[in-house]
Amino acid sequence: MRKFQIYILFLIAFSFLQSSCSTSKYLENSKLLAEGEYLLYKQEIKGQKEVPKEKYTSLYQQKPNRKIPLIGSRPYFYFYFLGKSFQYKKRIEKKRAKIIQKYNKKIAVDSTNKKRIERLRTEKEKKLNKLDVRENEGNAFMRTFGEAPSIADAEKFTRTTQLMQQMLSAKGFFHNQVYTKFDTTRKKLRVTYQVKENNPHLVSSFVYQISNKKIFELINKEKEHSLIKINQKLDESTLIQERDRIDKFLKDQGYYDFQKQFISYRIDTTVEAYHADVKMIINADSGSTIFKKYTIGSISCLLEYNEFGKRKLDTVWYDNIQFVQAKNKYGKKVIAGKIKLRPNDPYSLSKTINTQLNLANLDNFRYIDIRFLKSRIIDTTLHMVIVLNSSKKYQITDEWGMNVTQGLPGPQGSIAFLHRNVLRGCENIDASIRYGIEGVASATDPDVVYKTAEGSADLGITFPQFYIPTRIRFKFNNLYPRTRVSFSLNNIVRPEYSRRNLKLAVNYTFTRNTYSRYILSVADLNIIQTPQLKSSFSDYLALLQAQGNTLVTSFRPSFVSSIHFTYLYNNNDFTRFVNGSFVRLFAESGGTTLRFFQNELDKAEIIQNKRLFGELDYYKYLKFNSDFRLYRSPTPKNQFAFRLNTGVAISSSENKALPYEKYFFAGGSNSLRAWRPRRLGPGSLAPVNIRPDGSFDYKFEQPGEIVFETSVESRFKVIKFIEGAFFLDAGNVWRLGTSLQTNEKPQFSLDRFYKEIAIGTGIGLRLNFTFLLVRFDWGMKVYDPAYPLQERLVIKDWSFDNITNNKEYGLLNIGIGYPF
Repeated sequence: MRKFQIYILFLIAFSFLQSSCSTSKYLENSKLLAEGEYLLYKQEIKGQKEVPKEKYTSLYQQKPNRKIPLIGSRPYFYFYFLGKSFQYKKRIEKKRAKIIQKYNKKIAVDSTNKKRIERLRTEKEKKLNKLDVRENEGNAFMRTFGEAPSIADAEKFTRTTQLMQQMLSAKGFFHNQVYTKFDTTRKKLRVTYQVKENNPHLVSSFVYQISNKKIFELINKEKEHSLIKINQKLDESTLIQERDRIDKFLKDQGYYDFQKQFISYRIDTTVEAYHADVKMIINADSGSTIFKKYTIGSISCLLEYNEFGKRKLDTVWYDNIQFVQAKNKYGKKVIAGKIKLRPNDPYSLSKTINTQLNLANLDNFRYIDIRFLKSRIIDTTLHMVIVLNSSKKYQITDEWGMNVTQGLPGPQGSIAFLHRNVLRGCENIDASIRYGIEGVASATDPDVVYKTAEGSADLGITFPQFYIPTRIRFKFNNLYPRTRVSFSLNNIVRPEYSRRNLKLAVNYTFTRNTYSRYILSVADLNIIQTPQLKSSFSDYLALLQAQGNTLVTSFRPSFVSSIHFTYLYNNNDFTRFVNGSFVRLFAESGGTTLRFFQNELDKAEIIQNKRLFGELDYYKYLKFNSDFRLYRSPTPKNQFAFRLNTGVAISSSENKALPYEKYFFAGGSNSLRAWRPRRLGPGSLAPVNIRPDGSFDYKFEQPGEIVFETSVESRFKVIKFIEGAFFLDAGNVWRLGTSLQTNEKPQFSLDRFYKEIAIGTGIGLRLNFTFLLVRFDWGMKVYDPAYPLQERLVIKDWSFDNITNNKEYGLLNIGIGYPF
């Protein structure tokens, strides 16, 4: 079976390489391209200095046929001509004639039934349109696997040159030069855009010309915040951004009617060479109200507006806001705190947007609309009207799909219940149950895959503010604060052991913008039990204990308490290839209360025999983890992804151990893909058992207190929903201190850790269905620190026989979603 998989992958790779050669042969055939026609093979930019190359390449009006990154093969072009050789147009003509004859006959039979005739004509047009698509764009094989040849078009090259010149002028390079150079080899054309940016124009002065004195004084006071600076390049995009900034600034000062189209610029480049005087002009037509400053006269909040007219209305005033609702079920205090404007405040666009976001984050309203009505009595007054329609009070959702962490995918399902506005202050209670199954390698035998089941139940309540026993909680209303108190039970059943975790948590969550989120857990209390421990795994833990390794303590009944903080930043869109980044920073202090109140707990006999209540082990530790990911997409069909994951966990318990879940592990489909899940390392420690063929037997999971992982991946679209990837992974885990030590090899040491960084590489195939991405990654070892120093470069031992017969040379990973 394993050889069959390798043969298939080899044949696919060989066919791609062969197609590259076949394309060249096709080009030499004069029947494929007419006389004087060339295939656009490559475009490049030369001479650019200050403007990034991506700014130029994004202006290409014609692009070469796609190729597979790193390999350079262009199989799509070959597949297009292969599909074209099927003589499909003759079959299309025959099918078109049959369709016309068939439907004309049906229409003639039912000539008196107008509705049926209309339906038959619609069906006929749809089928003919499909044939037109096949005729004009190619048959299904050509459209799915192929790509039409990119025949060089001189007009598009000229247009590209013009756009580059316009772009450079917009960035202040008024004396730029761009010209093209063509190089032909057989039927291939290479185009070089030679760029001379020359010196840019710099801003020598920046002044305002504003007809309204108050507006002039306001803007002039804010001049230090202007985006236009003296001696910076005269960039059109900066002028646009400054115009947007002024527009927003004035609207935040009460100028409700102001529009940015009244802002213009006058630029004088005649004063000094390569310099420009910039003047911003704001003028209004006679009778315009753009210079009129508005204040808020009254604020009305219409709750459950969809019920108005059906029920008797209840009107209440709170904090100078009029609340009108058909059912008196919402408390006014929380909603009033989310509204950022008050009567007599100047109108503010920013505060209006914040109000909208605050109300949306309550997760209690399906419709939110904020309107401003001009007063008929005072012409500078606005009446603010907030319309809110409630979401469903009770909501049940279910989710079914695939579950995978570090093994084979398995089914999973969950059911969630949501009860909104429980205490009339927009509090939400949620309850959920989840059950999932996946295949994972045994902790004591990686060659055997067992079913692992995980079930969990969760009950929590979310408050739309920080519940802190002081008035400081109201200071965070602009950060969309939430407090969540939750109680959960989690049960994992693995072949070697089962773990049960009873958890109580209190979390504070807040955000500063769309991409950032902060989570502070002030209480994370866990009671962990291991009701089942397989004899072989228990024997392994006893063996480690005899060697001085305290891992066995992680499987005793224990109490784990911690305070931790998480920062998340994510502006990536995983549904398509775009530029983006992801950052996760995590800091945790375990046993914090025990750390400061050790003596008091001892006196109260809460701690007995160095255990909580005489039964539960407890832990004191510090843990830090950072995960940074960067995504760059030069084209919509290619993406380069980079990841750096580092972490350290330090135990200050007397046994120097950590809870098992707090250790770091390396290896697996989301880690180093050339190693089995959680089997890499630690350090240069080699597995004790050796197979008959001389390879290592990675029998046991390998925890560590220090982790370093980095990955680079090139992703690209192949056809339709199929994607490919090339990747390189590096990293390892190490042990710290003496709790898990049996010798010095697994211990982290500055003078040798860089020699113990494992390296793997491989190729990947992904099936991207938008709603689900199934991933197949083939990882191969390049550098294995488990071997003696002179033998660690295992890439030199690569051979077809090794990769097909030795599982430690090539490893297939199956996963759901991207690895990072």
